Amino acid sequence: MNTQPASERSGAANSALPCYHCGLPVADETHYRIVVDNVAQPLCCPGCQAVAETIIGSGLGNYYRYRENTGGRPTIATANINTKANSNEFTHFDRLDFSARWLQQLSDELVQCELSIGGIHCAACVWLLERHLMQLPGVVAVQIDFDAQRGSIRWHSPQQRLSDICNCIAAIGYQPQPYSSARSEQLQQREQRQALRRLGVAGIGMMQVGMLALGLYAGALDGIEPLYRNLLRWSSFIATVPVLLYAGQPFLSGAWRGLRARQPGMDVPVAVALLLAFAASSWAT
Repeated sequence: MNTQPASERSGAANSALPCYHCGLPVADETHYRIVVDNVAQPLCCPGCQAVAETIIGSGLGNYYRYRENTGGRPTIATANINTKANSNEFTHFDRLDFSARWLQQLSDELVQCELSIGGIHCAACVWLLERHLMQLPGVVAVQIDFDAQRGSIRWHSPQQRLSDICNCIAAIGYQPQPYSSARSEQLQQREQRQALRRLGVAGIGMMQVGMLALGLYAGALDGIEPLYRNLLRWSSFIATVPVLLYAGQPFLSGAWRGLRARQPGMDVPVAVALLLAFAASSWAT
């Protein structure tokens, strides 16, 4: 795999191309690219470019093949973070008062820290984090808990600092903070809110299409002018599109990645059913 920022998926237009790292739409005027298997993939911003280059440059490009959901867009600060960055973002983690509170001294040199890690979306994120951190000198054990968004890292303190470890985590697009139950709960609540938003869009779209369908059923029995019949049909089409593309996005993207990796999962039959039903209805419209 090489590096440099355009897309394994194509949209209806160039402006709809998704970012190779985070999945957000890439604007026409954006020229960030990364070359993967001799194919230029689009990226939406310098932050995603820096993260993708770090992941692929570390020999961990399989993350993009096996992830089940796209990563979020990294913060602006991430754009300038490399494996051993000179960033000041985490330097306060090395202070003695901070270390006394958050680090566990297992022996004279061996220490352990529990971190909350934001941005973990699937098992591929766990795979990426564990392998990326195990490449660091002095790191002897890494254990990532997907459900709790939590990481346990053990290392030799003379060879590595906590700030360097956190910089490495941020360099591949995740957000490390010392673990606390309250912070972990906040991360889980944020993921749940996103799922509820998708459910809300699906529910609202379903109700709108259902009301429009009642008008079509009544018109089929009592007669309806073609103008109003077509208006109801196209209104149903417009209401259905965001349900398919936004609420159904986890199934569609998961199915696509599974097929590309030749490891189809349960997302594939769900995505096929969604697309077939939408195609049949569009044809009827």
